[in-house]
Amino acid sequence: MTRSLCLISVLLASAASAEAQGDPAGAPTTSREDEIAGEGASQGRGETLSPPPLAEGEPPPGAQPEAAPQKKGPPWAGPQEIDFSVETRLTLIAPTDLREGRARLGVGRAALKVGASRFLGPVKLSLSGGFERSRYDFQEPDDLPSDFSPGRGEPFDELSTLRLQLGALSFLTRTWSASLFVSARAGFETGADLERSISLALFLSAGYSFSREFTLTFGMGVLTRIEDDALVIPAIGFRWTPTEWLRVEARGPQLLVSAEFEEWSATFLLGFDNRQFRLDDRRSALAKHVVEDQRVSASLELAWRPSEWLVLGATGGVALYQELRIRDSRGRSVETLRADPTPFAGLRLELVF
Repeated sequence: MTRSLCLISVLLASAASAEAQGDPAGAPTTSREDEIAGEGASQGRGETLSPPPLAEGEPPPGAQPEAAPQKKGPPWAGPQEIDFSVETRLTLIAPTDLREGRARLGVGRAALKVGASRFLGPVKLSLSGGFERSRYDFQEPDDLPSDFSPGRGEPFDELSTLRLQLGALSFLTRTWSASLFVSARAGFETGADLERSISLALFLSAGYSFSREFTLTFGMGVLTRIEDDALVIPAIGFRWTPTEWLRVEARGPQLLVSAEFEEWSATFLLGFDNRQFRLDDRRSALAKHVVEDQRVSASLELAWRPSEWLVLGATGGVALYQELRIRDSRGRSVETLRADPTPFAGLRLELVF
């Protein structure tokens, strides 16, 4: 997998998940026709009005059952209430062999995300923020390539990510919608320069509903990167709902297939994740360097919604491709590590009110 393909996938996922999330391309695939009918994104928490998690972050949450009986008329015709959500995730990626040297690597992650959204007429505004802590556990780190760990021992261990995202979705006609999303992310090791750890993303896109069942989105995205050039690329996605209980959706580099059955739902996800972190400035080696974590994963989440305000989910999957890349302060690649496929598991709890 080339570096350019991975970076393009990052942009398409930004929005960033997330997932997300963590978030994820830039636009939701909800039509105004769906909203007026009381179907689609306005009733299923699995079809949020924000783009996929920052592609960098954890996989997006699975689809969830519709929370309320169908209502007549568009959602903005009623009381303009604010919807809040709080979500936490735990993920464990099993240790696996690195192809360069004899070292092994396992990763554990804990994430918290909060969000709010509200209709102002036919425009839905959303705001979300999150924090993720990643623990990289290198076994036999002395066998890592010298350029990757010049001081010998673990090159890094605990890395953090902060995310903030603003979004606006406007229903223009019965078939057309437009969306704008802006996000900021800071990936850093404790002791790193936080201001130089920030990357920004902006997505502007339009959606067209060919029918109640199929919506296509298309637009452009711009992303800045830590110690690297910015990217400008197209952002394309779709949502297809052939039945009331089945949904197929493409969010940039993530393909989701979701099935909903009353209180239960199942979501299959095939997607790409990317995270970037600035390392501690006080290091004698690798100071001001950037580490980039890229993964392609396939997973299945089973979610249970016992009430309108609570969702519990369990995920199992396989990290099909894993790559860690170190870049210096000039953006030049210093060393790359690739890992064998390995299983992972996760838990999710979401509160909606």
